[in-house]
Amino acid sequence: MTSTGNHAPKSQSTLGFTLIELMIAIAVLAILVTVALPSFRTVIEGNRAATLANEVITALSYARAEAIRRGAPVTLCASADQASCANSTDWAAGWILVDESNVLIRTWSQIPDSVTLTGPANLVFVGNGTLNQAPLQDFCLTVSAAQSRIIEVNRVGRARVEAATC
Repeated sequence: MTSTGNHAPKSQSTLGFTLIELMIAIAVLAILVTVALPSFRTVIEGNRAATLANEVITALSYARAEAIRRGAPVTLCASADQASCANSTDWAAGWILVDESNVLIRTWSQIPDSVTLTGPANLVFVGNGTLNQAPLQDFCLTVSAAQSRIIEVNRVGRARVEAATC
């Protein structure tokens, strides 16, 4: 039998997606993003809390080391203007380190507006690196309702961080 030519040759399959396949893929992606976004936000807030807690720990360690190096008292305190101690328990605007003559040694800048940081009005480290205050001094760092840290400074000037609600 001979072919009459009434049948068209088979076409090659086209590359790419049809509109329906593309819409289904976008819908699945939207569902995955909706499910993953809240947990991703928690991860970001946790990282922000850890970073800021480490910044406070660094400041405390630096102040203690500076007191030992100088053999004289230094004061770590909250500061709104980065030039003088504010005698405030709100450390969110930044903090400074001054020597016993109130000469500025170092500054730390303001933390993000959405974060709160409270602590003692002043921390005085004496020449041997110990605190000149009561046995424990606590800082409270809050990034969100679910992410907060307590930074505890003991009498000998060592600090530790605990993930806990303030």
